Amino acid sequence: MVRGIDKTNIFRDNEDKARFLERLGLTVSEGKCTVYAWVLMDNHVHILFKSGKQGISAVILCDQDNYLLALIRYIHLIII
Repeated sequence: MVRGIDKTNIFRDNEDKARFLERLGLTVSEGKCTVYAWVLMDNHVHILFKSGKQGISAVILCDQDNYLLALIRYIHLIII
């Protein structure tokens, strides 16, 4: 999760969101990660992903299948 300080917006406008999604898409297509669920809001982002061969410097680990499914449900319910 990425959140703006004091709930401030992290995207300037819809074009800024689109650029973020484009960069995320490039990361996925280059095999750097696999995205299972995501939601973009003005002041925060939730992304559930599995790192690729290159890894990432810091993650919150999700090492149990039942927790993985709970995270996916949570992220999908945010947009409803």
